[in-house]
Amino acid sequence: MLRSAVFLTFIISLSLFGFENIFKYAEVKIGSTDDIRFLQKNNIDIDRTSLGSRGIPLDGKVTVYVTQEQYDLIESRGLSAKWTPLEVMDKLSYRNNVSIGDSMLIWQNRYPEICQRIQIGTSVQGRPLWVLKISDSVNVEEAEPEIKFVSTIHGDEVTGMEMEMFMIENILKGYQAENDTMRFIVDNTELYVMPLFNPDGNANNTRYNANGYDLNRNFPEGTYYDADSVNAALLPEIDAMIDFTSQHNFIMSTNYHGGALVANYLYDIDFGVSNYAYAACPDDPHVTWIAYNYSSRNAPMFASPYFNDGISNGSEWYQITGGMQDWNYRYHNVLDLTLEISETKWPSYTYIPGFWSNNRESMFWYISAVHKGIYGVVTDSSTALPLEAEIVIAGIDKIYSTDPDCGDYYRILKPGTYSMTVSASGYISQTIDNIVVTDNTGVFKEATEVNVQLVKDTGISDNDQIPTGITLEQNYPNPFNPGTKINFSLDHNEKMNLSVYDIKGDLISVLADREFSKGRHTVEFNAQDLSSGIYYYSLKNAPGKEISKKMLILK
Repeated sequence: MLRSAVFLTFIISLSLFGFENIFKYAEVKIGSTDDIRFLQKNNIDIDRTSLGSRGIPLDGKVTVYVTQEQYDLIESRGLSAKWTPLEVMDKLSYRNNVSIGDSMLIWQNRYPEICQRIQIGTSVQGRPLWVLKISDSVNVEEAEPEIKFVSTIHGDEVTGMEMEMFMIENILKGYQAENDTMRFIVDNTELYVMPLFNPDGNANNTRYNANGYDLNRNFPEGTYYDADSVNAALLPEIDAMIDFTSQHNFIMSTNYHGGALVANYLYDIDFGVSNYAYAACPDDPHVTWIAYNYSSRNAPMFASPYFNDGISNGSEWYQITGGMQDWNYRYHNVLDLTLEISETKWPSYTYIPGFWSNNRESMFWYISAVHKGIYGVVTDSSTALPLEAEIVIAGIDKIYSTDPDCGDYYRILKPGTYSMTVSASGYISQTIDNIVVTDNTGVFKEATEVNVQLVKDTGISDNDQIPTGITLEQNYPNPFNPGTKINFSLDHNEKMNLSVYDIKGDLISVLADREFSKGRHTVEFNAQDLSSGIYYYSLKNAPGKEISKKMLILK
């Protein structure tokens, strides 16, 4: 659904006579919440960067994007308003779409094995939409997490564009200099960087595309029950992003903006949630953790006088419809943050090195986050071929999927202990309990590896296919230090208790005590705090049937 007041006749005139932005910046003094409601009721586009936490206007005024007719309507209400044209500072010092494309081509030629320039589409006015891919074996799809950095969806918010170009330069030069961090990023990640999503808006000094549409208000983010598509003639930039994202299995993404200092996280809007109320996505504890980690490494953002710890839930700040952040998550399972990194939309270029200093550590931590949580490969137990499987973490009401080409999956999770169920059509589901996720400061890769082999569900009662009764397997590895896996199988749903005892029969730990579904299950046991010796693990059901086996901790 298009959310713009621009008519088709205007669109046609644009294509014939060139772009002229009919929406301009204005500042409106706000005396009460009724004034905000008046603007909303009349579809006045309020820049939420002029709002603090819970939509409170900063300094008693808001910035709006309005036509002359809308401006006259505001004044007829008796509100004090004035035009505030965007001040474009040092435009010639900033990069533009041509120089970005040229730089990407130079990097591709200089680092051909790890760097590739990609055109994912074309803007309204025919400008190429450039993305740079960085990865070892850049022409090969590998079992690695995919992450995309996107900036300047609003053409007049340029700080993020420069930050992403600086980031590219740091990675490529650091890789050549054999810097450990940059080597790890390139060798273990598929990174896609799009510094300028809205090249027409950037060339024309406006937030809108050349058809007069706000690209961050017209994504099919789900609350209108939209299909995952848009009118490609009016919104070719969004159409290209949808197609590009659909071809990949992105885990995380960024959406860099300017006008405020805050890390904004999911959701921007949700069903049944009122404006300024918290709208939690299923991964809320984890996206909050990601936002906090970005902000805490950016001193000015973290010290925000308007947002606690420099972070905000989007809906609690100010709801928007059609945002790229919510679309990424609802339609493609991508954890996306909207990162406002400059209180000025188009600052003097002399400030850019300072912004890089503020954001550099945050940006590289953000890349590292795709290597935190749980990851692995799901394969067929007989053929070892990768499977297109579903991944569900207990307590998180959202289904994630493996990459069907490689069978790899990545679940970004804050530190804790988790239970994960893996399923695929035609296979017996498997649940793995007690997966411990850690995050030690200074460690780049901290994810817990859990590879899963699924057994085909043939419907035949065969000990190798569907277990008869209860089967407890020998832990592996054994001996071990400090971690091992315990597998058991059930031929029906049943409540089971899995516990560990010492040689004297004293209880050491209850690893699981709950209802399990039919199939094979894996429980992880960490003996970090135990001394070497023989221990027992015991599997028992409610009627009292019990199976025990020995295991050896060897330190």
